[in-house]
Amino acid sequence: MSTSNQFNTSSSSFSSDDDGRVKLIYRGATIASIIHETQRQGRALGKTHSLGGSRKGRMFILRDRRLAHENLMKDYFNEDCTYSDEMFSLRFRMNRLLFMHIHDAVLEHDPMNFRQRRDTAKKLGLSSLQKVTAAIRMLAYGMTADQCDEYLKVAESTAIEAMKDLCSAIIDIFGEQY
Repeated sequence: MSTSNQFNTSSSSFSSDDDGRVKLIYRGATIASIIHETQRQGRALGKTHSLGGSRKGRMFILRDRRLAHENLMKDYFNEDCTYSDEMFSLRFRMNRLLFMHIHDAVLEHDPMNFRQRRDTAKKLGLSSLQKVTAAIRMLAYGMTADQCDEYLKVAESTAIEAMKDLCSAIIDIFGEQY
């Protein structure tokens, strides 16, 4: 069953508390977007080193992305998930419906960066839920990008890119509303 079909994501089911949370995420996304733009301009001037890609001396880490996605689904998104709605709200700083509303809107707005793709070895990469979860946890808790690796199996550079892409998408999608 598709994750977007499991939850009613109509905006009429959100409370004013959810509205405040979207505003908070929007503010965080705006700040992160400003930081990203500043870093991008610095790279254009040759002032900083960018992340990502294969580099000599970088160690390859075999991550079981499929298992990480299955665990994320089992813990938070399946109908009989491990953690209650209250635990979800504590861990994500928003309810599951709002999270899925943001996820679905971002996936529709920017499928190139958020849809699951195959890597060069033809293995499935990260799911959209893994990317959005990593980005939202970084924004909600100030998690560092490398902390996303342990549970979600999202590499540091990928987590940073997911957060930047999520921030840009949130500003594009919800900017006029908030």
